[in-house]
Amino acid sequence: MKHEEAVEIQLSKYVTVKNRSMVLDGYQKAQKIAKELDIKSYVGKSILLTVPSSLTSATPSFLRGILSPLIRAQGSEKTCIFVSSTNENMCLSLSDFWEEEDIREAKREKEKARKEGLGKWSKPMPFLIPDIGTVIRLKEDWKFRLHTESRNNALLKALGLPAGGYNYETRTYNHDIHDVIIKAGSILKVDRIYIRKGVGEYSSLTFNIQKGKGSQAVCNSNEKTFKSKGARFWAKLSDVNNMIVEVDTATLTDN
Repeated sequence: MKHEEAVEIQLSKYVTVKNRSMVLDGYQKAQKIAKELDIKSYVGKSILLTVPSSLTSATPSFLRGILSPLIRAQGSEKTCIFVSSTNENMCLSLSDFWEEEDIREAKREKEKARKEGLGKWSKPMPFLIPDIGTVIRLKEDWKFRLHTESRNNALLKALGLPAGGYNYETRTYNHDIHDVIIKAGSILKVDRIYIRKGVGEYSSLTFNIQKGKGSQAVCNSNEKTFKSKGARFWAKLSDVNNMIVEVDTATLTDN
């Protein structure tokens, strides 16, 4: 498409000396010009946008603000855009205009989806922050990720899994993660809570599985009933929040 075949839009008719501050005020002002131009009416046509040399503050981003309503309205039919200016200081490169606008639109959609996801509330539920020593009983099987780490060695050993920590024979650390299920009816006692601002990836609770025939843990085909001895372990907060429990009210702190 040649320039002479395009519909010319003279920006000087819309941005004069009196309202040159519109250029400096950015995207919102550019949109006002777009409305005045009725820019959407140029869908499917070729445009020659003439920018006066006096507008030294005009930039590609400002021009995008003027043309973006056209981009969103055009659908699959692309509009050819030519830019003409005698201002040598003006760097106008719109070769990637469509791609950049697509990226901007994708970002807008992503941000819209994020905002729509906020404010979706759960059903009413009791809010409990346990204290050290709080005792709970699982009402449903609880699946969590057991990290191979020395503080979990008691439970790892009970389930017949390799211990965590440094292996002097292989000179390596074992960082395996196992899917473990602690069965409904198992009784756990809160032993440690670690939650710190800015280090959420380390948020965890440490429990002691209380001994008793009702306390059971399963990993793969290995099953352990803690009849005579319990086991200490920790789990990430994100897994702990999936527990469905009953609380021994006698162990709740009453200040």
